[in-house]
Amino acid sequence: MTVRIFGNPTCPDCRLLQATLMANPGKLDFQGNDIRQLPALKEFLRIRDTAPEMAKAREKGFIGIPCIVDENGVPTLDWKSFVASRGLTVVETAPDAPAEGASCSLKDRNC
Repeated sequence: MTVRIFGNPTCPDCRLLQATLMANPGKLDFQGNDIRQLPALKEFLRIRDTAPEMAKAREKGFIGIPCIVDENGVPTLDWKSFVASRGLTVVETAPDAPAEGASCSLKDRNC
């Protein structure tokens, strides 16, 4: 089954997740959803605003990306553990990462 990934290419963590997926071709069946597009944003906000797994992100004022929604509809923000549990090698540095200090947080430096 396909997992859904919500993110934004300007988010440093989303860039790392993208680099991880590119370094592990064909190992994870996923559908990417860029939250800059209104339909993806609406779906993501529904998940972010209602899922218990997203409560910490809501409380801290984080956008909550990258967000992976598994085959059972359960979202997670711990993308490194998720992809590692699927046998993917996690990439720690994105070759085209944004400048130092770039962030997608509403309040501080974390997504």
